[in-house]
Amino acid sequence: MPDLKFKIVVLAFSALLFSIFILVGMYPYHPNGYVGWLVLYVVSLPLVIILEILGDKLFNQKILNNIGLIVRIIYGVVALGIFLLLSSSSLLWLMPYFEKWGS
Repeated sequence: MPDLKFKIVVLAFSALLFSIFILVGMYPYHPNGYVGWLVLYVVSLPLVIILEILGDKLFNQKILNNIGLIVRIIYGVVALGIFLLLSSSSLLWLMPYFEKWGS
């Protein structure tokens, strides 16, 4: 059984890795100041885990196995559309806290 120090190192490295993924996804923007970078680092791990669980719940339901192919495709397109709309609107809401690279 891994000790506590090893678990902390793994969590810290995972948070750093997920922060890089989120930062690449919102390129060419990055957080303003030290507090923004700290929030990005702290929030990235729970955010990725929550989005992974949400995606699993939305697209791995037993109900989807009982409906037709066309309805499943429509469901997937609508679910992804709603997700993109929510993520775009949240990015617009957070835009004052970001700046472009090189500016």
